[in-house]
Amino acid sequence: MNLAADTWCSFVIQINFILGHNMRDYTGQVLSIIAREVDEPPEELQNNPELEFADLGIDKLLSRSIITQIHKATGLELPVELFETCPTAGALISFLKNKELAGPGNEAKPNDILLNQPLSIRIHGRPGASTKNIFLLPDGSGSAMSYARVPPLGPGVCLYGLNSPFLLEPDKFPRIEEISPMWVSEIRRLQPKGPYILGGWSAGGYYGFEVAKYMMRNEKEADGQPVVIEKLILIDSPCRLLFEALPMIVVTTLADQGLMGNMKDREAPKWMLDHFNATIARIEEYMPSPLILESASQVLPQIFIIWATDSIYSPGEASAMGLDTSVKVTKFMLEGRTDFGPNGWDQLFPKGTLLAVTTTPGTHFTLMTPPFSISIASRLKDIVLGNTKQDKRLWNHRMC
Repeated sequence: MNLAADTWCSFVIQINFILGHNMRDYTGQVLSIIAREVDEPPEELQNNPELEFADLGIDKLLSRSIITQIHKATGLELPVELFETCPTAGALISFLKNKELAGPGNEAKPNDILLNQPLSIRIHGRPGASTKNIFLLPDGSGSAMSYARVPPLGPGVCLYGLNSPFLLEPDKFPRIEEISPMWVSEIRRLQPKGPYILGGWSAGGYYGFEVAKYMMRNEKEADGQPVVIEKLILIDSPCRLLFEALPMIVVTTLADQGLMGNMKDREAPKWMLDHFNATIARIEEYMPSPLILESASQVLPQIFIIWATDSIYSPGEASAMGLDTSVKVTKFMLEGRTDFGPNGWDQLFPKGTLLAVTTTPGTHFTLMTPPFSISIASRLKDIVLGNTKQDKRLWNHRMC
């Protein structure tokens, strides 16, 4: 599916609304049961598709109880990993609506939600002629929903998250440079004319950089001029010129300890870990080449780098757990940082490129969860509105 949506489920919900008078209402019953167990009105779940069940206190024990109650009330056979595969209200609604459409004996599986997801998700904001759009490429999880908890950036700003095209097919994951055309087609569909604001968190920084290069090199406006990448935002993305790919053992260790941001005390779903593994394999092969302008008249993008300030472990703690902190990226991700400069990114842009660097509270893995996502939203808003030069205490500007 190649449709933008407010959430993964919106297209399915629209179709179901049209056909709904002939369908069994699984959704209403299920949401009522969940709402009763977490002491929330059903409308709170129905109207807030980005709402995470973990934030409502649904752990493994409560999830089993809820699934049992749903079965008794409706006869539905739901998988025990339901709240892991469908971690948000929107994803669950989509799954339930698919079951309603499928009919008895032909129910959709939870993974169908991922297979049928759109390539882009409008996290918040309303598209319009005067709207500024930000397109954020996915982190190692591959999911645009990583950005779901970034607060709105204000009127006139639309935030889109891009999904990996290979969420449930990580074995088909191509080289990082080869994914760019897929995302570019979606970005151009959503915003046919530049200038563009691109970015990404973690591995999303690599994707954003490659998408920017591809667009500047290959995409033209209606008048034949190259498209303009106005701004590129790199959110805690260690440059491959200086840092290795993050070892998978770091991801699994943090997942086991519930330190993967949105996962909290939940077990990370298998599809997510599989996608992380595939992402890391591709990053190991990846070494970025510099952005080279095709002509002297081409506009340079402004580069914005945001670094997390907090460490996950105290000095020596990661090593004591068997993690190799002689690997630079492992130490950089887990322990205290001292260098909050460009860290290699300045070597990838032409001379004269404006580069601004700032920091934000949180660890690498908690940046997109409250309260740290509030600071991320503030930084993004500064970038979009052009306010970074006004706060020299927060932003350090330089030329490449």
